[in-house]
Amino acid sequence: MASYAALALTAYGKYQQGQAAKQAGAWNQSVHNMEGASAEQQGLNQETIERRQGREFLGRQATAIGQAGIGYGGSSAAVAHDSSINTELDALNARYRGAFTKWGLTTQGTALNYEGQVQAQSANLGAGASILRGFADYTS
Repeated sequence: MASYAALALTAYGKYQQGQAAKQAGAWNQSVHNMEGASAEQQGLNQETIERRQGREFLGRQATAIGQAGIGYGGSSAAVAHDSSINTELDALNARYRGAFTKWGLTTQGTALNYEGQVQAQSANLGAGASILRGFADYTS
């Protein structure tokens, strides 16, 4: 009778380990999803900052051109145009950096959740195998 109790405890322990792994995987996924959302929001905030700083720079640049008395056409216009393009590219890079970071974190979280589910299934199979081994040993 004591061997049945030990067998049951072993199987239950394996089952509990699997459930803990499954819960850890789900928790890790939720944490990675939250970190991903935060990274995306930071990227959007940085995009806003880049655009504001770009507008300030373009204003200072236009003022400097006006004070120099060189006019707003020709090469001055080309420089201002290039500056505005670079400002937009910096803003978009900030947004995309946040989006790609979010994607990486949520993908990693999904993988961790799947890993926890696989560990739970493996533990369940291990528990079942322990019980079958125990009964096989008892009957032979």
